[in-house]
Amino acid sequence: MTKEGAAQDNPRKARPLIQSINPATGAVIATYEAHTPDQVDEALTAAVTAQAQWRKRPVEERVTLLTSIAKKAWRGSSPRRWASL
Repeated sequence: MTKEGAAQDNPRKARPLIQSINPATGAVIATYEAHTPDQVDEALTAAVTAQAQWRKRPVEERVTLLTSIAKKAWRGSSPRRWASL
């Protein structure tokens, strides 16, 4: 069995790690396991399905929803907080 085959049979085995690194400091922000091909396919299928439903909503409804989300995200925060992420 190849290394790739082993990773597909057991998703916890032989999966590479991916690090998110702050380019300003070089500090590791987080470390993630890579997704398997099946997980990527599942995520892409879900995204295509969700986008097909989203595009059927009137633009006014989408604007209202996204504006509401943006206001909640910014509530109680400052630009400095977002810049530090």
